[in-house]
Amino acid sequence: MATPYISMAGIGKSFGPVHALKSVNLTVYPGEIHALLGENGAGKSTLMKVLSGIHEPTKGTITINNINYNKLDHKLAAQLGIGIIYQELSVIDELTVLENLYIGRHLTKKICGVNIIDWREMRVRAAMMLLRVA
Repeated sequence: MATPYISMAGIGKSFGPVHALKSVNLTVYPGEIHALLGENGAGKSTLMKVLSGIHEPTKGTITINNINYNKLDHKLAAQLGIGIIYQELSVIDELTVLENLYIGRHLTKKICGVNIIDWREMRVRAAMMLLRVA
């Protein structure tokens, strides 16, 4: 059998006295697509926020590509190929499609030792993204 790309074991997340997640396990193999279904308040969004590095788990281990992590930050999660599409996706009307695609995760390049937004690379990648869904 193939090795899981993502394995979440015993994940717990508390917000003060409220236990949003209690010992949750999730395994995803390469090429699989999963949907999380459940009632409001079941912990679906919280689990995905733990996986994508938005929330730090209170307990448990996340294994991605055979490397264990006690927690992830959103940049590391993105580098590992973890991306979340939220159900309530909204855009900012005043921004371009490109700007909406890269909110909070602009690509940068160094010029004279200073990080600047790499608009050219973002346009190229955005075009490739849009071709995949067109």
